[in-house]
Amino acid sequence: MALKFGEIDLHLEFSMRQRCDKRCQDAEGDDCVCSCMGENHGGAAYWRNWIQVGETTLVSDPEVRERHYKVRRSDIVRER
Repeated sequence: MALKFGEIDLHLEFSMRQRCDKRCQDAEGDDCVCSCMGENHGGAAYWRNWIQVGETTLVSDPEVRERHYKVRRSDIVRER
């Protein structure tokens, strides 16, 4: 698109939400397969305000972040 129009604004949005499991609150050590990476074990991440959204699923940080890039035709290297 930048090649056609000369310059475009690119906005990327991504979620910072983490998923965890209620069983992590009772876990010990730092071995974990969910996105809390052991931070929630033993209820240690109480400050994250985990919200239960299923029978055992917890979510945190519903924040959405955005990155903005300006892409110009001159920034693109064409392959030959």
